[in-house]
Amino acid sequence: MKKIMLLFMILISFSCTKNIEYKEIQLPYTPILTSGSSWGVVISNYVRVKENPFDTSNMLTSLNKGAVIEVLFLSRELEEVDSWYYINIDGIKGWIMEQDLDVFVSKEEAIAVSEEIR
Repeated sequence: MKKIMLLFMILISFSCTKNIEYKEIQLPYTPILTSGSSWGVVISNYVRVKENPFDTSNMLTSLNKGAVIEVLFLSRELEEVDSWYYINIDGIKGWIMEQDLDVFVSKEEAIAVSEEIR
């Protein structure tokens, strides 16, 4: 019995000193999705709608303060400081920075706010 206990203690001590190596896992980009449509109001004076969610991306069009747009989803990457909204404005789909937009649940609410800030 003493031999079994001694063997058990030796096994436990070796298992406790084992170094575990952790590997870094790179997860793919995943947008944060919402169900249903949201609506946004542009709150900056001049906003560029980009082809991709990067500052260096090509500009598709521009929007003025107070424009009401359909918000499709918010993209927020872990390493990125900036977040981007994927939007639809008159059939043009593109990206604008989160800081340039206030988002609302209903189109009516967005229109009311738009009228106040124009």
